[in-house]
Amino acid sequence: MPPLSENPWDKFAKENPQFYISSKSRWREEDAFWRSGEQTVAYIWDHVVAHLPRRHLAIEIGVGIGRLAVPVAKKFSRVKVVDASPFMLQHLQHTCARFGVCNFELHRDTDPWDTEPADFIYSALTFQHVEDLGTIETTIRRAAGCLAGVAFFQFDTRPMTLEVRVRNHLPYWMLPKLHRRGIRRIRRGANDFRA
Repeated sequence: MPPLSENPWDKFAKENPQFYISSKSRWREEDAFWRSGEQTVAYIWDHVVAHLPRRHLAIEIGVGIGRLAVPVAKKFSRVKVVDASPFMLQHLQHTCARFGVCNFELHRDTDPWDTEPADFIYSALTFQHVEDLGTIETTIRRAAGCLAGVAFFQFDTRPMTLEVRVRNHLPYWMLPKLHRRGIRRIRRGANDFRA
C-alpha cells in the first residue's frame, strides 16, 4: 500500500472534502450538496431498478463522503463502499451518524471488496480522476467478477483542448484548486474506455 501522502484525495479529504467532491459552485451549499446526491441516485435508479435481481448488496466505487451512498443505502440491505482515501472513509463514518444510515461496510480500494455477489455496482464521477488506465481496468474487472446484477459506471469523455494541454504542463503551484493533479478530470475519448 502506498504511503498516505501519495494520494491527493487524502489531502482533499483533510482540507475540504465537500469542495473537492462537488467542484460545482451550485452544489457547495450544504443542503444542495446532499440534494444533488439524491438527484443523481434518482437518475441512476430510473435506469437500473427494472433490471435488479434483488436489493441485498450494492457496491459504490469512489464513495467519497457518501453523497450517493446515503440514498442508495436506503434501497439496499447492505452497501459496500470503496475509496482510495482512508480519510474520505473517515468522513463517511460521520455521514452515517448524521443521516442515521448504518448498513455501510467501508473498504479501501486495495481491500477485498469483491468477494461476494453484488446486485448493483455503481460509480459516478470517479474514474475521470484516475490517471492510470490500468487501475480503471483492474477495478472494472474486479467489479465484473462479483457482479450478479446490474452495473452503472459513469465515464467523462470530454475532448482534449488546447487550454487543457497548456494547463496540464503548468507547475502544480500555479494551478487553481480544481485543476490540480488528482482533482482535475483526465481527458479521454470514449474509444479509450471502450478499448
